[in-house]
Amino acid sequence: MKNKSSFFAIITNIIIILPIVIFITNSTITSVDAAIDCEVSIDSSWNVEEAVTMHNVDSGSNMPIFDESFGFSESKASLKQDFAYEVVIENGGATAISMKLMAGYKYNFCITFSPTLNSNSTIAKGDVYLMTKSNWDSYKTEYNNREWEDMAQYIEEIPVEWRDMFTWVPFRDVHAYEGEKYKQFSVGIDSTGSSWTSIFGDESANDYYLVLDGWDNSRPNDFGSIGDDMNAEILVEVEERLSTLREERSKHIERSVQEKQTKLDELTAAKEKQAAELEELTTKLASIQSEEGQREGREAKQAAIAEIAAQEQVIQAEKASIQSDIEEAALTLRRLRV
Repeated sequence: MKNKSSFFAIITNIIIILPIVIFITNSTITSVDAAIDCEVSIDSSWNVEEAVTMHNVDSGSNMPIFDESFGFSESKASLKQDFAYEVVIENGGATAISMKLMAGYKYNFCITFSPTLNSNSTIAKGDVYLMTKSNWDSYKTEYNNREWEDMAQYIEEIPVEWRDMFTWVPFRDVHAYEGEKYKQFSVGIDSTGSSWTSIFGDESANDYYLVLDGWDNSRPNDFGSIGDDMNAEILVEVEERLSTLREERSKHIERSVQEKQTKLDELTAAKEKQAAELEELTTKLASIQSEEGQREGREAKQAAIAEIAAQEQVIQAEKASIQSDIEEAALTLRRLRV
């Protein structure tokens, strides 16, 4: 009877505690998601259209090579400021924005899908891809030939290392996020164009396309169409990577100086403790009457004096090293913050 009562007590406690645990867990997850949101600072005096161009996947020629934009830059100015943008993704289609991303900058993207005002669907999920201009052209070609049912099968049979010669791939082959309601990701551009850019003068080398996909493309894990239009809010936070590196370097130097200063304080405290012990030893020595006791006391005192002298040399050497490091760090910080 006692065991049965204990069993029911345990079950009752689990029933009471479990919802609380779930609530706390969900609250923790929500706070983590919120922590990575884009912090976009909007400059009302800046016209976003100066640096951002919107595209619909079904616009233009069926063959990109005959499209007027093929091989040429479509964005107008380098993207160096935060912005917010809203687009509509038509049912079974895709919408993209092109931007000229620059070396030395970090771009933080936050995309949120939502149903349109008159939508019959409660689902608002899509695929998010970041790609280069040439891959956008290939993406449009695939879309315009989407009725060819065997295309996905043929692409699957092509070796992965050759696949980008026949179809589109996301930037660095990693910036593909599929079946998402909300997605945040960051990308840093390491260089501006390539050697071919300077030879042939291809201005589109720095054009990147953020593609919001609402159709069943050739990728095996894409989400496909939801059967209705969708809205999407795009937030882009722009940060100069050099500033980030400067800040990280400054923090590293400041931490290093603080650690050295702490070590110096510890050495100084140890020296002061030894000096106090020497003074106490001297007082005790004066009260010793026997010759043997005085001899032992004098030996202990000399040993303490020698140890303090050695400690003083260590402190002075460490102090000089730390002072030199502090001066060098101060100079480096001034240079970094110029």
